[in-house]
Amino acid sequence: MSKNETGMRRIYKINDNECKKCGLCKRFCPAEAIEGKIKESFFIDTAKCINCGICVSKCKFNSIDEVYIQDKNTLNCRNCGNPIDAAINSYISKKVRKGIKSYELCPECRVCDIAEKISLFQLIRANKKGLSFGWRQNDEG
Repeated sequence: MSKNETGMRRIYKINDNECKKCGLCKRFCPAEAIEGKIKESFFIDTAKCINCGICVSKCKFNSIDEVYIQDKNTLNCRNCGNPIDAAINSYISKKVRKGIKSYELCPECRVCDIAEKISLFQLIRANKKGLSFGWRQNDEG
């Protein structure tokens, strides 16, 4: 079931019984949402977690569980209108306050937005070098 139909959102929890307390999950977390010390307990701060799932893929002991909870706060993507996972709202709002508009997009639209910007950047760079792409005639003939 999709998140839209159920009104649920995904969060990650570290299963203390399965966790070997190695710290791999914490080391690779891009949002620095995992707190704890090696050989002690670790936990995921859901307010910081961006739900990327990197911690799950890096954990060699399958000790991070995917849990679905009732979603009350959602942001809507400014492009497609789909809800953005509420667990990343605080992270998004910090980026939006800094003027980074791509964080108002859902993950799918963000990927398209980034790809579009990369293509535009490559076009501008090629144009500065005097390269032609066939859609524009080269005046240096």
